[in-house]
Amino acid sequence: MSNTNFRFFLLLTSNPTESGQSQHKSGPLIKKNLKYSTIIWQIFVIVVISWLKDTRRMNKVVWILNFLARYKYIIAVCIGVIIIGNALIKYFSYNNRINTLEKDIAKYTQIHKRDSTLLRKLETDPQAVRQVAREKYFMHTSDEDVFVLSDDEEE
Repeated sequence: MSNTNFRFFLLLTSNPTESGQSQHKSGPLIKKNLKYSTIIWQIFVIVVISWLKDTRRMNKVVWILNFLARYKYIIAVCIGVIIIGNALIKYFSYNNRINTLEKDIAKYTQIHKRDSTLLRKLETDPQAVRQVAREKYFMHTSDEDVFVLSDDEEE
């Protein structure tokens, strides 16, 4: 490892107690975990630095950063269009769902009004009970014959 990389490595992995700061007053378990996390961090930094030392990889990283820097406005606009497009799609689908539910509310309100008036009529008028029994349930008196005519096609 070169001297500058080593200094950078030491800067990233320095322990606060080495630089004169007060040590955290906690049990040995936290100190042990801090020691392991410091070792893991040091290994991570070594791996990243050694990975970037390869010039081909470094050239790829530089190429990607240059690409992002060159087309940052186009990338930002594309991300914005995707986010806004997603929001518009959700808006229109929710608006369509609201319209469908409002139509259902109107339909069921009309059915409720019709059934409420029929129920009031059935509670007060005995002739209405007879009419509903004949029309909906095909009830008849003993001296009548009932013929049901239907437009349904037989299968």
